[in-house]
Amino acid sequence: NIVPELFTSFANEVLGITDDTTFVIRKEVSTTNGKGRLDLLAESSESVIVIENKINSGLNGIDKHNQLSQLTTYIEYVENEILKGRKGYYFIFEPNYNDIDIAIFDKKRGTDFKKIQYSKIYEFFAAHLIELQVTSLGQYAEDFIDALHMHTLMMKDIVEQRFTEAILNT
Repeated sequence: NIVPELFTSFANEVLGITDDTTFVIRKEVSTTNGKGRLDLLAESSESVIVIENKINSGLNGIDKHNQLSQLTTYIEYVENEILKGRKGYYFIFEPNYNDIDIAIFDKKRGTDFKKIQYSKIYEFFAAHLIELQVTSLGQYAEDFIDALHMHTLMMKDIVEQRFTEAILNT
């Protein structure tokens, strides 16, 4: 539901991808081997972007013996089935309070994924609120940005905020 121009700006400003072509975006794309789903897959004539959102979970499909995770499976799927000569980019979006050490769980390809903290995502959408409001979900734009903001806080900030609220409400 995001306008293509807004995603292109997001790819450029947040992900550092300078691709001015239009992206086709799909959510929850199943891999052909049935070993998972890509949270978000964005394709243009030049680039393929894979985004894993780790807001409610850590890495999955961990094979401790071979030191692999779902990330290697996803990269191999994209390289074998999707890329077709285009450049591949791989990202993990994580709340600021959740620091996933990818290299511990996936020695083979985990470092191919670049981590993006929610604070960068929040800053982008807060700066592009008007563009977000013209999408089909525009009525929820401010709620979306507020929800993103909650995931930019560190745990100590959340505890301090709740402690202060508890004192003020007594």
